[in-house]
Amino acid sequence: MQRTQFNRTQQLVSQGAIAREQSDIARNNLQTAIADLQAAEKQVAAARAAVRQGQANIRQAQANQKPTLKGGVFTQFIASTPQFQIDFDRTRLEALNIDFQQAVSTLSAAIGSQYVNDFTLGQRTYRVYVQADANYRRSPDDIRRLYVRSANNQMVSLSEVAKITPTTDPSVISHYNGFLLSPSSSSSPSSRSSPISPTVPYITRGKD
Repeated sequence: MQRTQFNRTQQLVSQGAIAREQSDIARNNLQTAIADLQAAEKQVAAARAAVRQGQANIRQAQANQKPTLKGGVFTQFIASTPQFQIDFDRTRLEALNIDFQQAVSTLSAAIGSQYVNDFTLGQRTYRVYVQADANYRRSPDDIRRLYVRSANNQMVSLSEVAKITPTTDPSVISHYNGFLLSPSSSSSPSSRSSPISPTVPYITRGKD
């Protein structure tokens, strides 16, 4: 009887080990698929940005052919604004016992700002924000020098859990009634009597 129970226990332990291994494999496959999907989305976004820039340039050229505008139309849409993309390695975060939101909060507080509290001085109430000094948030290397606290109270460099990649994307993408907008303005004085004025943007549109 005891031998049977022992064999049954061993069987359950073996099944549990197999299930954990299959779960790890499935999770790794899922993370790989997510990474591949994100890479594909970046390529699609880059292609769309290039198309939008081309469309904006074409519409700008068409508008400049109007006699009332006299070549004074310029587009405000730029598809290749330099940016940095920061990707957190969730597997690495989990292995180091670091909460994802804690890592994001550390980054946003240092590079941007984060509300702390309010205090009263005299008859006025002041709001307190925490932010890294300008000299410590000038370049991507400053981000790599930041540290985040893990659940077991260890300080871990963000460079161990985050990857910084230079990229170019539109800084702003505007929409109106389901259409993409490429706002343009005119510097021509004669455009005051036309649909485009120096103070009212001329909106060209195209489907996403």
